[in-house]
Amino acid sequence: MKNSKKSVVQHVLTYLDVYEKHKPSLLFEPNENWEYSNSGYAILASIIEKVSGHIN
Repeated sequence: MKNSKKSVVQHVLTYLDVYEKHKPSLLFEPNENWEYSNSGYAILASIIEKVSGHIN
């Protein structure tokens, strides 16, 4: 499927809502492996938005 602007999650809170709704399972147990992910940055951005009051 071809990506369009509508199919891209553009807002941090939307990203977190999707993550919460689908509750993906772990790919491996902690300390067994690692894989890079931007989800930590999305969570940090959500915290900064709420604390600063600058929600886009």
